[in-house]
Amino acid sequence: MKVPLAVGVALLGMAGVAGTLVIASLGSEDEPLSSKPTPSLAVCDARETPPDQQLWRWMDLVVRLPKEGFGAHPDYIAPEPQRPNGGQGLRTYKFDPSDPSNPDVGASVLIDAENGAIVHTGGPEHGKIIGIALCPLDPATAPWPYNGDPPHDWKVAGVELTGKWPYTPPDPGSGMYAEYSIGSAVSSGTRPWVECELIFEGIGVRNGRSHAFIGMDSVSGAVCKDLSNVHPHDLAAFQRFLDRTEQCMLGVIEC
Repeated sequence: MKVPLAVGVALLGMAGVAGTLVIASLGSEDEPLSSKPTPSLAVCDARETPPDQQLWRWMDLVVRLPKEGFGAHPDYIAPEPQRPNGGQGLRTYKFDPSDPSNPDVGASVLIDAENGAIVHTGGPEHGKIIGIALCPLDPATAPWPYNGDPPHDWKVAGVELTGKWPYTPPDPGSGMYAEYSIGSAVSSGTRPWVECELIFEGIGVRNGRSHAFIGMDSVSGAVCKDLSNVHPHDLAAFQRFLDRTEQCMLGVIEC
């Protein structure tokens, strides 16, 4: 999981969607990213993403990348004088589609999720970023698991799932990220339901304001879910993801 656009900063106005846009795609892969103001237009709605592109979200940050050979994941921005407590970011990366086991071939961009600023770039392929925008999440238009069906082609996105339980990752445009976890990271430090005595491994899912998990009790074998730290606007989507993951875990459906 290429049309070059002008580098620019613009105000984006749409029905129900507003944000500050930074277009970062360049004609040359070796040309550095710039913030030179130039009027531009973009669409924050994942449903409007062109077929040769993909949209990744983390909190209000939206990044558009080429469809093939690129991905992204949430990352932490280290403390600095301007941000003494650090902050949330999204890191893009390049992978070799012919070798999904090698997810990072040296090109990456770390983007500040709070203001859309590019914090760090590495490798000449950073110019492949097509667009960066700040767009508040609209649960009514967000992709699966908020709406619609799971991505049918997620397995070609270079994501290699680890752990004994299969699951279908949320659509990148939903801003939800799931991963197999062990130990206390399973429940993100929260207490599981009372019928679950010991959960050592499970699948956690988060989006920056909500987190939930599903696991199997090591004593009783019961499947346990925790949605106690999910924002009301996210509840239906997180429940939908956990329900499908339970079906995957129990072999009811193939994932």
